[in-house]
Amino acid sequence: MKESFETSVRVSGSGDSRQKAIADALNSVQRTVLQGTSHIILRIEPKDISIVSAVCKVTTEKFLFFFLPRRRENYSIVLDVAVSVTSLDVQAIPFEESVLSEPSVVPKASVVPKASVVPKPFAASKSSVLSKQSSGLSGQGHAEKKYYSGKP
Repeated sequence: MKESFETSVRVSGSGDSRQKAIADALNSVQRTVLQGTSHIILRIEPKDISIVSAVCKVTTEKFLFFFLPRRRENYSIVLDVAVSVTSLDVQAIPFEESVLSEPSVVPKASVVPKASVVPKPFAASKSSVLSKQSSGLSGQGHAEKKYYSGKP
């Protein structure tokens, strides 16, 4: 059921720095191991890494073939990675098969009607609030309006 085996995979990666190129190559180890097996992978542990090739391509770019030259580097690497893989063989798991016989009479489930949801009307519309404020009725009883006459 649970199997452990060792294998070697060849992966490659590229990036604009050394770290990105190596990280790109190591990230593809899992994908490469998964392609070679139909089991469920529980653990992939790298044991040894050997460099097959490491190349840095340097290009100089210039604006309008003359102005503002800049140097661009692109790193690519090919690695052989020896990994120890722990996997789970799904085909080896013994599943019990239970067959349900169909009953001759299907009991009816009690049907409970759903409660109908009635939307609540909006409590107060904007126009009714404005009319209460303009008439002086703000819901706290009748208040006397006071106007400023300019004299103390």
